[in-house]
Amino acid sequence: MYLEILKKLVVDSATPAVLKSEKDFYFNEAAQFLIGYTDKEIPNIDAWFHLLYGEDVDEMYGYYLESKKEKFKTPFETVLHHKDGSLKYVKFFRNLNDNCEIWWIQDYTEQKKNLSANEFELRNLNTAMLEVQRLQQKLKQENKKLKKSNAELEDFAYIASHDLKEPLRKITNFSERLKTKYSDNLDETARLYIDRMEVASNRMQLLIDDLLRYSRVSRTDIETQVLDMKRVFNTVEDKLETLIVEKGAKIIRKQLLPIKGNKILIVSLFQNIVNNGIKFQEKGRFAEIIIDSEEVSVSNKKVVRYSIEDNGIGIEQEYLKRIFKIFERLHSKDKYNGTGIGLAIVKRIVEKHNGKIAVQSELNKGTIFTIDFPE
Repeated sequence: MYLEILKKLVVDSATPAVLKSEKDFYFNEAAQFLIGYTDKEIPNIDAWFHLLYGEDVDEMYGYYLESKKEKFKTPFETVLHHKDGSLKYVKFFRNLNDNCEIWWIQDYTEQKKNLSANEFELRNLNTAMLEVQRLQQKLKQENKKLKKSNAELEDFAYIASHDLKEPLRKITNFSERLKTKYSDNLDETARLYIDRMEVASNRMQLLIDDLLRYSRVSRTDIETQVLDMKRVFNTVEDKLETLIVEKGAKIIRKQLLPIKGNKILIVSLFQNIVNNGIKFQEKGRFAEIIIDSEEVSVSNKKVVRYSIEDNGIGIEQEYLKRIFKIFERLHSKDKYNGTGIGLAIVKRIVEKHNGKIAVQSELNKGTIFTIDFPE
């Protein structure tokens, strides 16, 4: 009678269960659905093991025999072979009494699949993280090499430029002496050669001076202070006075917010940009340079943004990314003089102040440089 009551409970239970006694072996409908076999196909415990455990039958049967020695057994996990060949991941919970034993089966196949998928994703994530770490380390090494290479290049530029000044000075002096002392003895062709030599020497001098300025920006640690930008632009205009008068240029100052920087370098920065705005003009057009500033937020950080707008010849879009490269010239030296280093110096100075520079331009309509300085 007690066995029949248990049997009814097992049949009515939503949890798959196997009921086994010395005289009877039975599993309910939920268990039948789980494994795909009916109770008629598995009439006893031996059939259960041979049909559901495949190659692991001996090991699991031995484990079952050991478990009979205990009244209560800790739940354990195993894999059952469904009738259709699929695998079911289950947990067994065993309960014993004097008349029978009941095995409750908990199916966690779907959880196992999800767990496997998560483990797969986790392995992929770990692999990706290791790859990122490897690439970061490689990037760090490459940056170290690049810094070393740049430092060596800057040292070379500094030394070469410095050492070139003396022989260039001698060339200039000798050409002047030839022109002064022997001018009457030289024909027109010889005087033309001397003039061209002087022009080339002057260009070479400008190039050396700019190279030295460029290398000094990178080599030198800077001291900064809060700058009165009205005074900065007074200095800029003083340095460019001859060019401003010659070109009839108009400098329009609007709001000039203070920034923190090195005065010498900041003056050089704006001098280069204003100089370009005046220099790169079509014939017959008077240069107009508008300088303004404002406080803006970039990536939740406040910066002081300066804009320098000119009405010059402008820059074609395809060249905008190249203008900050050293020795980059967009025009022939016969049409517009210069060394192609000015804007490279500007970019170095901006980077030295932890700032950012951008440029917008339209051909024949002018150019706008914007520079963000940390507040």
